Amino acid sequence: MIRAALDRRGVGEIAIVGKARPDTLTRELAVGLAALGVIRLYVGVENASAAGSEHFGRGVQQRAVAGALDACCSAGIFCCYNLLLFEPLARLEDVRENVRFVREHTELPVNFCRAEPYYGTPLQLEQARQGRLGGSFLGYNYRIADDRAELLFRVCAAAFRERNFASDGVANRYMGIGYAAKVLERFYRGDGRVPALATRARLLTRAITLDTAELLDRAIGVAESTSPGDWDAIERATALLGLQVAAADRHWHGELDALAADMNRVPCGPDEEVERRGAGAGRGRRGRGLAVGASLAVALAGCGKARVDDVGPGMTVDPVPPDGGYGGQGAWVADPVPDDAGQGGQGAWVADPPPPDAGDAGHGGAGGHGGHGGQGGWIDDPPPPDAGQAWAGAGADGLLAAVAAPAHDGGASPAGRWADTSPAGLVRTCDLPLFDPPAIELVARREADVVLVEVVGGGTALSARWEADGPVLADGPRATWRPASDDDRIRVAVRTRGGVAVKSLRAGAVAI
Repeated sequence: MIRAALDRRGVGEIAIVGKARPDTLTRELAVGLAALGVIRLYVGVENASAAGSEHFGRGVQQRAVAGALDACCSAGIFCCYNLLLFEPLARLEDVRENVRFVREHTELPVNFCRAEPYYGTPLQLEQARQGRLGGSFLGYNYRIADDRAELLFRVCAAAFRERNFASDGVANRYMGIGYAAKVLERFYRGDGRVPALATRARLLTRAITLDTAELLDRAIGVAESTSPGDWDAIERATALLGLQVAAADRHWHGELDALAADMNRVPCGPDEEVERRGAGAGRGRRGRGLAVGASLAVALAGCGKARVDDVGPGMTVDPVPPDGGYGGQGAWVADPVPDDAGQGGQGAWVADPPPPDAGDAGHGGAGGHGGHGGQGGWIDDPPPPDAGQAWAGAGADGLLAAVAAPAHDGGASPAGRWADTSPAGLVRTCDLPLFDPPAIELVARREADVVLVEVVGGGTALSARWEADGPVLADGPRATWRPASDDDRIRVAVRTRGGVAVKSLRAGAVAI
């Protein structure tokens, strides 16, 4: 009926994007939707574990998930979905069940997050009824009942923040690249380049999905194997995991850039045709191609390889720790972990050296206040006492050592804070680590072939670990970086007593 009505109005071939509940998608409907012009569906999977679907009251709907996804794939409709891994009754075994589901559907891009208690939703109302809701209508919060699951949520929130939630993050981009392939198949199926591009998109989607599952398994390992009371170990593991995610993302961004650039050449026509038509016609055709690319939200940066050479004399750097198969990216670490756990004499370059009062009165030794007395800067000292919390690992080792905390009363979390008329993030309950991650940004400028990068925000009592593609020298919140190409990236993990934040920056994004 819809197609017939469109035909009567002279509407030609179209492409439609939509959303669907799994329990509504049959094979017959999927075939009909594809014939109508539906090329992409966002399917409401939400939670693939039996317990999670029961907690969401989605029992009937969730039983139809696998069939709905298979129906769409068979009909040629591109699917993507989101997993609400974390909810008030989530457990580690539920998250593992969701990870197994991801591995069973590697052809589909996926993102994951926590179920948020938006105002008026059943989740918000139920948490309020149980007295488990924090915050206000400006932003509600809750704590997952299971300690390990809550800890896993906090680890993932820090380590996957850029991948999952940045508008140009890998999760958003690889959903876009699959959509771009379907656009080309729909409107340029006569072009001989399209089948190979679609195959590349499917293979890249599979690789990124598997990578997400692998990194999620590592996060589960942190939450499962580390004592919730060992704040220092959890924070360090979270920081390193976040840097692993960022290193992997550098690789995936390069793959996505290359594929997106090749896809955007299709609407321009063959290169020789553009040249034959002349510069003016070529510009028009290229403009149309770029418009298609912009509508798909994919970047058109190049895919040059990073080089690791020309390391300056006297500069000591170490390679990134084993990264699960992302070797060869040319990453360098500004502050590797010294062999002697920071006892001195090893000659390693450290991005956050001890403050001037280290060991003096007010420093407090291994269990003291981490240089808090009058320093207020970036320091490399043991974790400070934490209002009754058991901090482990007193020895400073040059890597993300915890320092004196920002002002918190150690008691119940405040309902909310304000800054620039916008509500700031709520402080989570202080009985577990990562209760108040720092809010940071990277600012940078170029000086010839060197990029000067600085961390801003997050307070004053911070420590940092820098990694980069190409040589980097760092001093606390500032780094001097020599990228080899615009695709090179610099990464930093910043740690405070409240938590961990990881940020990365592409060289090509820094203005000259």
